[in-house]
Amino acid sequence: SDSDYRQICYFGHPLSFHLISSATNIFRPPLLIWLESRSTYHRDNVEGYGYIHFPTVGGTYDINVTTWKPVGSIRDKMNHFFVGGSNRLVDEKKVVLPMGRLGEDRLMNYFGNMTETSLSIRVRVNIIVQEQS
Repeated sequence: SDSDYRQICYFGHPLSFHLISSATNIFRPPLLIWLESRSTYHRDNVEGYGYIHFPTVGGTYDINVTTWKPVGSIRDKMNHFFVGGSNRLVDEKKVVLPMGRLGEDRLMNYFGNMTETSLSIRVRVNIIVQEQS
């Protein structure tokens, strides 16, 4: 049936990050996920934005990331359909929540921006923490 059908795309490229710090409480930079597609007419479309904050404890993790994308007016949607392209963010740094102090709520104000949930991504992460004595 149609409800059992899911579109799945597998991307299996290993990425390696090395973060070296002498401090015990360090800032771990987030991984920005930016998904794009190309139509049969070679039009580039943004399919979603998302991010991952890496865990601080070593181990293997399966992280589900729900992405979102900006939604424009009816005119923008018609432009997307007939001409191509899609709404994009002006500043991709706005995707990631700001890092607050420990115990402080982290909020991002998207007031006035229309968005919709787009895709769900599963990311497998293996983290190794090495401490120097």
